[in-house]
Amino acid sequence: MYSFFEQRFMGDYYNPQKSIFKKSKKLKQLTKENQKAKIVSALIQKGITQKALASDIGVSTQFLGEVISGKSRSHRVEKAITEVTGYQFPTPQRVPRSLAVNN
Repeated sequence: MYSFFEQRFMGDYYNPQKSIFKKSKKLKQLTKENQKAKIVSALIQKGITQKALASDIGVSTQFLGEVISGKSRSHRVEKAITEVTGYQFPTPQRVPRSLAVNN
């Protein structure tokens, strides 16, 4: 049997309807979908295909698609996409070395 505090703590974190982790995961997914939609619509407006952009940058179309959808990060590819579409990618969140797990 768990104490009131333990039940409350586990309920907030492990309850699928109230999970903080689930909300943050949903928010990231919505952000990535929004990112992809903005980039793809800008490419369509400029009349550029992903295949043509990938060949200009020198990467595969699969990797370009992963960067556009937010599954992968590449400074060089993101910079090229920004130059073509004007979309600003979010800056990566860095953890200070003093707070890192393995120093």
